[in-house]
Amino acid sequence: MPEEFAKTTSLALRAAQDILAMKIDEQDPNFRAKLSAKAAVASQQITAQLKADDQRLKATHTAEGSFYAELRQALEAYQAERMDKDNG
Repeated sequence: MPEEFAKTTSLALRAAQDILAMKIDEQDPNFRAKLSAKAAVASQQITAQLKADDQRLKATHTAEGSFYAELRQALEAYQAERMDKDNG
């Protein structure tokens, strides 16, 4: 079963690449359909990449806690520093 999944995934990726590489002309009677297909594939690819990146970030841990906690602390420190500069 994993081999079949890998094969279909490979085919789907190849089809997505073909759609994204497709040249479209405004005079083409299928322009709207092709444009819609390109937009849908691009959106799906971006969503998949964002989900993968999010999962990677959630899996990243430091000695002091999660990556998100560390990022939140850095952002709060930055914002406090900016407020001090603006008020000073």
